[in-house]
Amino acid sequence: MSHVANQSSQQFPGIKRVYLGISFVMVAIIVAGFWPSYFGLLFRNELDKELFIHVHALVYVTWMALFITQIALVATRRVALHRKVGQFGLFWGMVVLVVGTATAVLRFAIMTAGGAVEPARQFVIWPLLDMVIFAAFFVPAIIYRRKPDIHKRFMIVATTNLIVAAVSRAIGMATPVLHLVFVLVWLSPIIIAMVYDFNRRQLVHPVYVTGAIVLTVSSFRDAVVTTDIWLVFTQWLANAVA
Repeated sequence: MSHVANQSSQQFPGIKRVYLGISFVMVAIIVAGFWPSYFGLLFRNELDKELFIHVHALVYVTWMALFITQIALVATRRVALHRKVGQFGLFWGMVVLVVGTATAVLRFAIMTAGGAVEPARQFVIWPLLDMVIFAAFFVPAIIYRRKPDIHKRFMIVATTNLIVAAVSRAIGMATPVLHLVFVLVWLSPIIIAMVYDFNRRQLVHPVYVTGAIVLTVSSFRDAVVTTDIWLVFTQWLANAVA
C-alpha cells in the first residue's frame, strides 16, 4: 500500500493541499462576485433569469466542482480515479467552451435586438476572449495530461481565467488603482501558486508566468472595442444573429 502511495506521489509531483486552498479561493471569489446578482437571489427564490443563464451557471458550477474533486483525488493519492474522472472533465471542458460562447452570442443578440448596439459591442469582447484564453490553456492541459507537473499548471491558469466575470462584478476598473486591484484579485490563485512554486523549487514554472502575462494583458481588452477590426467583427456578428 505504501508503495502505491509513493508511486502516486512520484506520478503527481508537487500536488499538495495548497492546491485545494487555491480552488477554495476561486470558489470564494465566484460566490462573492455573483452573490448579489445570482446566488443570493437564487437562495431567496427571487431569481428571474433566462433559461440559458441558468444553463451557463450550472455548467460553470459543475466545472468548479470537477476542478476541486480532481485536486482532492490527487491530494489523497487516488490517482486512478482522478484519471477516470478526467475523461469526463475533458468532455465537460468542451461543454464549457460551447456553452460559454453560445451564452455570449445570445446575450449579444438580445442586446442588439433591443437597440443597445454599442453596449453589446463593449460587452461581448469579454466572454468571447475568455473562451479563447480558456481554450488556449485547456487544450495544452489535455495534451500534457500524462505529464502532471505541466498539466496541473495549465488547468489552474485555465480555471483562473474563468473567474474573471465574478471579479468584474465585485471590482470595477474605473481608475488605474481599481484596475490593479482587479488584476491582483483575478490572478490571486495563480499568484499563490507562483509563490508556492518559488518557495518549493526556487523558480516559477513558465506556464504560470505565461498565464499571468496573458491574463493581465487581456484585462485591457476594452481598448480593442473602438478598433476598426472589432467594429467590423461585431457588425458581422450582429448581422449573423439578426
